[in-house]
This record gives sequence, structure tokens and C-alpha cells, in this order.
Amino acid sequence: MKKYVFSITLFILLFTVIVAFAQEEEPFENPTYTQEFIEEQESMLSNLDTLFPRTLVNYNYEQVGSGIQDDIEQFEGFTFKSIKTNGRNEITITADSVCDSEDCNRGWQLFNTTGSYKNFYFHIDVQLIDQDESNSGWIFFQYTNGLIVGENSRCSGEITFPDKVDKYVTTAGEREYTTFYDLKDFENDYEPHTLEMIRLDGYTSVFIDGHFIVGFEDEFTGNFYHIYGVGLHSGGQYAAYAFDNFIIRRQ
Repeated sequence: MKKYVFSITLFILLFTVIVAFAQEEEPFENPTYTQEFIEEQESMLSNLDTLFPRTLVNYNYEQVGSGIQDDIEQFEGFTFKSIKTNGRNEITITADSVCDSEDCNRGWQLFNTTGSYKNFYFHIDVQLIDQDESNSGWIFFQYTNGLIVGENSRCSGEITFPDKVDKYVTTAGEREYTTFYDLKDFENDYEPHTLEMIRLDGYTSVFIDGHFIVGFEDEFTGNFYHIYGVGLHSGGQYAAYAFDNFIIRRQ
């Protein structure tokens, strides 16, 4: 009898190990697309006047002047400083102490006079200027309905640069994330980049420097607006980014 008990116990242990191994998360792999599909997506960038004839925002900082400081904001242990210089808007984030979570960030609604919209084209130029030795700086751009439906039901599609392209759905205050593309190749990249996003009938296409990188069905309903912001990953205390050429178009 003891022999059978031992055999059953051993089987259960082996089964548990096999199941645990099978449930280990596989490394994320970026999707690939046919050249025909890539060209189809990129062709939208040259057809914006037809797809999105209404320009809501077309703003660059060349028209503002230089050395104009427009905001210093203290926010829960962080200082955010915005200054118009070199023909662009430079934003720094400085933590009072080393960031110990992934929630060290601050976002702002992008041109809150534009209202909300379902389908859109979004464009922004960005550049990492400086960061501390932790290399923990990051920025985000997202379309979201948070102010429309409330934070507990919020849906967002976003680029967190240089981390990922993802979306999240909030249910009863809990966010569930889905990652569509890994942007880690852009870590510690101090070159200027153009980020663009097109949402058309529930399908979102993301472009970097004019090249299509990923698309996804967001499965969202209703209208959205845009926000952007800066942040630090755990272990960071300082980062600075430059922003310019904000463009939002809609149907």
C-alpha cells in the first residue's frame, strides 16, 4: 500500500512541475507583417487630407520663442519643469528621492479644447535630452476616455517610449494590460524621433520615424482624447525630454 501511495505522490509532484513549467511566460516576440500590409499602412500617412480632413491641433514651438519657462509643478514628491527653448518644449522630471515604484509619472491632457473623437491621426516629435545613470526615463502618449467614463472604467491605447506599445482596460479600478510591441531597442537612444498613431474604426496603427511598426484592434467604443507625460522607472531620479510638432487630425 505504501508503494502505491509513494507512486501517486511522485506522479502528483511530477505533474505539478510539468504544469508549472508549461505555464511559464514565453519571451515576448514582436509581430511581423507582409511588405504589402506595411506599405498599405504607411500609405495612410500620405493620404491624411482625405482620411482626416479636420486639423484640430498643429502646434510647434518655433512660434513661441526661446527661454520661456511656463510651468514648474510640484506633484507628490516630484518636480516637473517645462521650458520653451531651442524651438521646442523641454520637460524635466526630478524626484525628491530615488523612485521606488513604476508609478513615478505625470500626464497632461493635450490641448483640452479639442473635444473628443473616435478616429484620429496623432503626431509628435520627441527626444531624450538627459537622464541619470539609472537610464530610467520614459515618456507616454495615449488616447483615453478617462475623463469621459471615469478612472474606474478607463480604456487607453498608448506608446510608452522606450518601453512598449500597449493598451489597458480598467474594470472596478483594476487595469489589465495587453502588450503589442516591445520598444526596448530604443533604450538610451538620444536621437530625435517622430511618433505617429492612426486610429480608424477600432484599428490602431503605430509608426516611428514614418515606418509602420505595429497595429492592433483595441476593441474600444466611444470617443477619446489625448494625453502625454513623462516618468521614471524604479531606481530613477531625473530625466529630461523635448517635445515638438503636436498634430491631431480627425474625420
